[in-house]
Amino acid sequence: MSKKYFDVHLTIIERVESFSVPVECELDDEYNDEDVVSEAVNQGKIDPDDIDFVDYVEEIDLEDYEDMRDLKPKRGLLSEVKNENRL
Repeated sequence: MSKKYFDVHLTIIERVESFSVPVECELDDEYNDEDVVSEAVNQGKIDPDDIDFVDYVEEIDLEDYEDMRDLKPKRGLLSEVKNENRL
């Protein structure tokens, strides 16, 4: 088993929400996406009801994982983008 880092991405259309969750876990070399998603649920990073909304699971390096952990989700991102485009 070795420590691995993942970006688990979800898109929840009903809530008009799309986001990534950084997940660190100890896995065998033979693992699948379901193993990573299950670990994300066990760690409380994904609600069990949201498992069906996972778009993808991507292995990332430690630096990307740490960067993701430091990010704070932004609310109202679409309105911020619209305001940035105004002159």
